[in-house]
Amino acid sequence: MRAVKRIIGIALVSALVIGPPWTGESLANMKNSKHDLRGSNSNAELCLPCHTPHDGDDTVGYLWNHAYQPGTAFTTWEGATLGDESLMCLGCHDGQTVRDNYTGGDNSGGWILTGRSSVGMKLTDDHPVGIEYPDSSRYAEKTIIYEDQEGIDAGSGKYLPLYENATTGKVQVECATCHAVHNTSKDYLLRFVNDGSAMCIACHATW
Repeated sequence: MRAVKRIIGIALVSALVIGPPWTGESLANMKNSKHDLRGSNSNAELCLPCHTPHDGDDTVGYLWNHAYQPGTAFTTWEGATLGDESLMCLGCHDGQTVRDNYTGGDNSGGWILTGRSSVGMKLTDDHPVGIEYPDSSRYAEKTIIYEDQEGIDAGSGKYLPLYENATTGKVQVECATCHAVHNTSKDYLLRFVNDGSAMCIACHATW
């Protein structure tokens, strides 16, 4: 079973790196970005702070390599169950876990994100994550395709992925729905530009 999960993890990482249909992301965009953490480890590894080719956390997939807190540690919106795609982000952005807590490290010393980079442990003052997407017609494809509104051009990569929660089985909005952690070409790591609230409309206009 462990081997099967590891194979699945490799496939998921491949999907993140290769792109379509889920992310359209490229690791080349990571270099010299805010997610370029080569300066946080002695070997100047680009991928290591988040992923590892061997002995990753196979309970979440993605060959994950960074510490993060359980979903129960956060104050969430009512009915929310944080999925891995949010918990992994919060492993740095919770303002509690040190940024270089990976490869079996501990939570002493190191860098803790502060200011606007820190979402904190209270998530009810942010856009809900870990919530079920209400449009059941989108469940099969797990993707919201954005169509340009009049006068709004969202740019390339016009889709927002949804994620199936391994615990609840629900298809949910997570941090990675709006933010592409490997694609640093847009402000705030957004999947596409939000001019004219284009990203907001992609979800909310379907309700």
